[in-house]
Amino acid sequence: MAAEPPELGRDPSERPGVPPGDSPEGTGVPPEGGARSSPGLFDLLAMSLTTAMLVGGGLGLGLLVDSLAHSSPFGVFGGLVLGIVAAVGSTVRQVRKFL
Repeated sequence: MAAEPPELGRDPSERPGVPPGDSPEGTGVPPEGGARSSPGLFDLLAMSLTTAMLVGGGLGLGLLVDSLAHSSPFGVFGGLVLGIVAAVGSTVRQVRKFL
């Protein structure tokens, strides 16, 4: 028997017997509203760059405060703490996509 051609407007990745919302194997597409199983390389790079920029930005802000207020080293420590707290919050938010 010859295979029937796919219906017009039907997604070719859909297969008979796959319930709606389940990801066909090999597509890497998560089910709707579902979490992906693990982060990819791009996700890890985005998390690390975001962390570095937030910690560096907090440190830069602390140096600026120190230079304007002559309060060394309190501005640097405060900016570093602020940057670390922001980086942890950002990382937690990004990791929750995979849980």
